[in-house]
Amino acid sequence: MLAGLPTNRDGADRPVVHLHLGMPKSGSSAIQHQLECRREELVQAGWIVPRTGLYLGAHYHLVRELREDREWELWPRALEEGNEANSVLISAEGLWFASEAQVDRLAEWLRGYRVHAHVYLRRPDRFLGSFYRQRIKGSGRAESFSEFLAVPESSVDYPVILRRWSKHFELRARFYEAVGRAIVEDFVTSLGLPAIVARQDSKQLNRTPSDGATRAMWWGNRMLPRSLAALVRGGIQAADPLVRWLGKIPDEPLQEQGRRALSGWDSSTFESFGVPADDWKSWSAEGV
Repeated sequence: MLAGLPTNRDGADRPVVHLHLGMPKSGSSAIQHQLECRREELVQAGWIVPRTGLYLGAHYHLVRELREDREWELWPRALEEGNEANSVLISAEGLWFASEAQVDRLAEWLRGYRVHAHVYLRRPDRFLGSFYRQRIKGSGRAESFSEFLAVPESSVDYPVILRRWSKHFELRARFYEAVGRAIVEDFVTSLGLPAIVARQDSKQLNRTPSDGATRAMWWGNRMLPRSLAALVRGGIQAADPLVRWLGKIPDEPLQEQGRRALSGWDSSTFESFGVPADDWKSWSAEGV
């Protein structure tokens, strides 16, 4: 029996559960890549990153089960993998998008576990522009700005989203811009993961395509069948330098939406969610 772990209502020891709410375009891919590369070292240190629900390094299928309100099947299997571990770590971008009802449902199912939630927040005006391009690249979208801003995933009401998670779980939040390239190291340090996990390579993951490439992919998504559009997107990404001449995407409406959200906040808005006061400087500094 493992000592010092939280205990459920039946008296059986359970691992601590860590949920990485991987807000898109905030370093999630870099973190997930390192977790996958250092899986054996993590196991030796008592950490399990469940294989159940994994897709391309993220627990994509666990998120689908949660957000589609399915009968619990994958989540029990994922946590069962960590029965003999000290901690279970689940990481997926889609957790950030869970509705209040879905978070409540997950919290009820996890009752009896000690759960920590971790998130890095991207400055909202930068987030919307980057996320818009990501949806075109990764999800085959062909949305106008107004259509994009109307989908729930484009919400930049960060305090509301943070409250729905902090209502149930111990929450740690930081600003992506305050951490920068040290995001993996910061994540590793904050969770007490083995230091070797932070030894990341120089490869940039989930790179945002140039505006020219994004324009080309947008038209491919709009005009071509889904399967063919996916192939075309792959080719465009490979040939990105050749299509940059197509020009800049005038995404001022997205930036303005983000700036409006930012103007309603100050450092105190986020301190209650564990964001260090100094992090605010990375959002309020001129030119960031």
